[in-house]
Amino acid sequence: DSSLGATLTRGLEAERIALRESAARKNRGAEQPWLRVMNGSSATHSKAAQDLTPRSSHPGLVALSSVGKLDQKTVDEYERAMHEARSQNATWRQSSKPLFGEEKELESAGSHILLDLLPEEHAGNIFDTLHSEVQWQRMHHQTGEVPRLVCCQGDIAKDGSRPVYRHPSDHTLRLHPWTSAVDSVRRAAERAVGHPLNHALIQLYRGGVDYISEHSDKTLDIEKGSKIVNVSFGAQRTMRLRTKRGHKASQPVPPSKSSKTSQPSRTTYRVPMPHNSMITMSLETNAEFLHGINPDKRPPVEFTDAEKAYNGYRISLTFRHISTFLSKDEMFIWGQGATGKFKDDAQSVVNGDLEESEKLVRAFGAENQASSIDWHAVYGEGSDVLHLER
Repeated sequence: DSSLGATLTRGLEAERIALRESAARKNRGAEQPWLRVMNGSSATHSKAAQDLTPRSSHPGLVALSSVGKLDQKTVDEYERAMHEARSQNATWRQSSKPLFGEEKELESAGSHILLDLLPEEHAGNIFDTLHSEVQWQRMHHQTGEVPRLVCCQGDIAKDGSRPVYRHPSDHTLRLHPWTSAVDSVRRAAERAVGHPLNHALIQLYRGGVDYISEHSDKTLDIEKGSKIVNVSFGAQRTMRLRTKRGHKASQPVPPSKSSKTSQPSRTTYRVPMPHNSMITMSLETNAEFLHGINPDKRPPVEFTDAEKAYNGYRISLTFRHISTFLSKDEMFIWGQGATGKFKDDAQSVVNGDLEESEKLVRAFGAENQASSIDWHAVYGEGSDVLHLER
């Protein structure tokens, strides 16, 4: 509560002041006589306090226990929880690898893949639970129905407001509240990535024929500096990442093969995504590369066991930290990607306005082509379009 928070703040501030004073005394060398008197008094007080204060190896807990009058049992519980959290984060860091391989950390630009997100006992049945729990639906964009089933889930506030993620589809999908299994995956992903994840686009690939065309995720509504998190369950599929045309990472065409119409060859990476794996993609990687999953037209005899698992079905959960929001009735929009940046400045949503829809579609297309993350150059002051069509 607020009193405990205030106590913690005062305790940590007192600890910081004490550490600064101690460092300053060491740096000054010989102390002035009046300082020796104060330090002697302080030392006497500190010794008395130490006799009463619970012991802890963490300076913040020492300060908190002193100011907040915590008993030793409570301090021990805090220490155990902190130790478990540190151990878990250390395990994730050790298991996480650069997205493009151990020798490609620079090229991976902060993007990683983790091969075992959930513990084994949870990972064993998560696919079936998700498959039956999620309310799958069809989605259409300008070229027709997308070749996979989809669902959106996310945080819904007490007033009914919710995050909104916009991308090139005729109608923005309605957001459903977290279901139990999806939320358990979200919490694991959130701990691993280290920042909030308040929105998920969940997709069901019904075998090798289902796919997603190469694209860059649209950052209109994505919190700046956050990561895009993709978790895979079920059959293994391969994500292809390819530099955009004209990107600096593209390789020049050898002179013997060049012509007036030749374009630099584009750097391509193929990243297998096995069951229970998680990709964290930086916005830099998202800007530099297009990513997608191609249809797999190989004969079944060529599939590996991992690719044939779960009858070839794969569930993909893409979690994002979204900073644009809709009112409960979906009549008002505000936040990073809207023209009104705060709830008090919320603007009416725009649906099916030809001019505004075309403007937003052009911005989405520009982000697919641009190799930088100059948000303002692409999206300007934002957009209040919710549905491209009525």
